[in-house]
Amino acid sequence: MPLADCFAIAFTSPLLVTALSVLILGENVSTHRWGVVIVGLLGVLLVMRPGMGIFNWVSTLPLITALFYASFQITTRILGQSDNALTTLFFSGAGGLILSSIAILFVWLPPLS
Repeated sequence: MPLADCFAIAFTSPLLVTALSVLILGENVSTHRWGVVIVGLLGVLLVMRPGMGIFNWVSTLPLITALFYASFQITTRILGQSDNALTTLFFSGAGGLILSSIAILFVWLPPLS
């Protein structure tokens, strides 16, 4: 999958954040803001050129990435109500470090010199 198509799909995360903020946080999103998000989604679809063979199983990977990013944003918003910003930042970084350290054990190769 070309990198531009991957990023175009990943840029659906604002739509997901908006939808999740309504569902999970109970926020009230005006029609104006929904319109702006929809226009952004139309821009993503314009770049992706639907019907040109881009929609396959590989296309779900950047979409899953966008969903995880949106979930991260919503979780950070929820934690921001009760925790200090430095606490949230520390645990976000520590969690990413631990998860990426586990994942790299399976794919790391020594650099060639």
